[in-house]
Amino acid sequence: MFSFVHFQPIRWIRPMLAFAFFIVLMNVPIFAQTFVTDADAVTVPEGGTATFQVKLSTQPSSNVNVTVSRVSGDSDITVKSGSSLKFTKGTWDNFQEVTLEAAEDGDTTHSLATIRISDDASVIPFADVTATEQDNDTITFVTNTDTVTVSEGGTADFKVKLSGEPSSDVNVTVSHVSGDSDISIQSGPSLPFTTTTWDTYQIVTLQAVEDSDAIHSQATIRISDDASVIPSMDVFATEQDNDTLTFVTDTDALIVPEGGTATFQVKLSAQPSSNVDVTVSQLSGDTDITVKSGSSLNFTTGNWNNFKTVKLEAVEDDDVIDGEASIQIRAAGIEDKDITAVEQDNDIADISLKLNPHTGTTGNIIKISIDISNNTQEIDAFGLDFIYDYDLFTLKSIKKGSLTSDWSIIEGEEVTPETITIG
Repeated sequence: MFSFVHFQPIRWIRPMLAFAFFIVLMNVPIFAQTFVTDADAVTVPEGGTATFQVKLSTQPSSNVNVTVSRVSGDSDITVKSGSSLKFTKGTWDNFQEVTLEAAEDGDTTHSLATIRISDDASVIPFADVTATEQDNDTITFVTNTDTVTVSEGGTADFKVKLSGEPSSDVNVTVSHVSGDSDISIQSGPSLPFTTTTWDTYQIVTLQAVEDSDAIHSQATIRISDDASVIPSMDVFATEQDNDTLTFVTDTDALIVPEGGTATFQVKLSAQPSSNVDVTVSQLSGDTDITVKSGSSLNFTTGNWNNFKTVKLEAVEDDDVIDGEASIQIRAAGIEDKDITAVEQDNDIADISLKLNPHTGTTGNIIKISIDISNNTQEIDAFGLDFIYDYDLFTLKSIKKGSLTSDWSIIEGEEVTPETITIG
């Protein structure tokens, strides 16, 4: 029990008896009135209650009215019940209960308050009980986001603060702990929080440098207390890559000899995030031109920059046309690319030539065979010299020749044919 002594006033009847009374007082018990409590300190859980008890030390001569109140300290701690107590001659020795409560708060401090027990008549000395709030808040890091997207070649921010008021200053480190090294901390690697700034967001800026791949890579950014008191927290950063994955070829067009083959090569423009399956096929045009090998190609994150070979072939045919075909390269998520393949034909063309007779007689048909493997050539047929243009598939002109009297042609002149048929 805890009691607080109060000496009642002693009135001296006769001054001359002071010394004699002092001698008697030393041998007679002194009856002093105090408050008695079952504890001089109480722990109150945050969001809960706790009690202590009060009574008087001796029987009073009359009723005693007592007030219990908080006089200093944390205002979250208050007297919930028992703020007014009454003791009589019959109840002075019976404990009466006082209930304290501690309201929920946002700090993490085990704060104190002084609870005072006082006699309304100010006869009995007051007694104080110390109440300590047992805080239930754990300080953690608070961020405005758990994930951040950082544009390649750019920056992005996130914010950090504390969940509650610390008992002392907190020094925080923000660092890259794993993942893509292209993502780094541009500003905010060290953040100081105090007992007054703990609830104010501080900014961390991340940056992602330019790279050659096309991967939306990730990194883990860790927020940690230098004193290792506050649990660490991770923020996940994703690089938004600006590289577009395309097909790269060593040529956009090639010639395939009739009855033979020709090749071109394919690779990717940047490193992919995963394996890429590529299909190469004839999209349109001359069906004589086909993909002989390399119709299925696989690129990985390791071999994306290595050329792979596609072989085309042109089968033998009976026409004299240099046919064309579009060869398409295709993969999911990548823009298609077309290669133009031209068949170099090896067949001989028959050409029919009709000349206008000068005399008005019916025209004569002259048939000649021309090897179209050469561009322009002079051909001597039936005593006539012809010039044939390979590119246009036309017989350009008669250069010279000796004709019968039915044909009017001047030696050395060029006469343009009226009709040309390629058959």
